[in-house]
Amino acid sequence: MFKYYGLKGKFYNHDFLNLPFPDEYFDFIHGKTVLEHVRNPKKAVKELGRVLKKGGVLLTTVPNSYRRFDGHDVYHRIYRFQHFSRTFYPKELEDLFVENGCKVINRFGTTILYFYPSYLPRYLFEILRPGTAGSSSSSEDEKRGEDRLKTQRKLYKSIFLPVYLIDKGWDLIQERINQYANRNELFPHNWYITYGVVVRKL
Repeated sequence: MFKYYGLKGKFYNHDFLNLPFPDEYFDFIHGKTVLEHVRNPKKAVKELGRVLKKGGVLLTTVPNSYRRFDGHDVYHRIYRFQHFSRTFYPKELEDLFVENGCKVINRFGTTILYFYPSYLPRYLFEILRPGTAGSSSSSEDEKRGEDRLKTQRKLYKSIFLPVYLIDKGWDLIQERINQYANRNELFPHNWYITYGVVVRKL
């Protein structure tokens, strides 16, 4: 993906539960929809807390256990059954970080107004694309990834872009929803498909 967009970066492929970085190494950590794929999230959060500097900030999102049926679970069971995935309750996610010396400074989520226009192109592509079973080289994987991005972009522009542009008008509403959720602990969290927090290490 970085190559496709002309970006450069240094990549590490290591065990999430045993990161190759010294204590208090990062000022900021971003982990969008990652913890739900880890079988031991408590140990993963502890490791994230280890490499985050004091005063550092971490942002993460996970699928919300309170969400109403939205078809996302069915998709994963049918087409992504080969990997581990779970959901979290909002308080469960927050407690993981509080127990590891962090303070929640912001809460947010994605509602159906944002979720479907953003993800439908990818889901449709995954369902319709030819099978890719079997082993392959890293160069083949890279080429396949580039082809997938190109196809997704075509789907996005031709089918879902008009829906997305309409949806952008709801961004302000979702922002207000997130602001209200931060002020009111009784906020109905089943409005959120994914739930996220921003935490600061104390």
